[in-house]
Amino acid sequence: MGVLILFLLSIAGGILYRMGGSSAFHKQVRRFGVPTVFIFTLLLLQGLPGSVKVGISYFLTFGAMYGAISTYWDSVFGKDNLWFAGLGVGLAALPNILASGSIGWVIVRSIILALTWGFLNLKLQEYQGQKILLWNKDIVEEFTRGFLVIITGILLCLK
Repeated sequence: MGVLILFLLSIAGGILYRMGGSSAFHKQVRRFGVPTVFIFTLLLLQGLPGSVKVGISYFLTFGAMYGAISTYWDSVFGKDNLWFAGLGVGLAALPNILASGSIGWVIVRSIILALTWGFLNLKLQEYQGQKILLWNKDIVEEFTRGFLVIITGILLCLK
């Protein structure tokens, strides 16, 4: 898949993720949209399922990501935990090992998402109420999270 297509899909993921932060109705856009773009990206990167178990892995990955993207784990940690949320979204790709065969890259991707989501949240706190380029902190943070979910999908294709 071309770098441009991967980049454009990542931008779409960022936009859909951000839309989920703007209202209750749009939360469903995030929950369905980002996993859909992710699965579409995997299909382009890995190819169409060659077996039923690979097809099921895409379905299970979608469901796991829908669930993971729906929570920031505040019910467990007492407040939003973006470190754990990023890890959860990364681990949602575990069923995809039936297609890729590589659990190592799922773990690496999960750690990358945990660290970037957590650091984004931590570092952008100082910009509360200020603009970052043209956007407020929430737009930058949420767009970047969605962008990273998609762009890091390329790691699942490495052997």
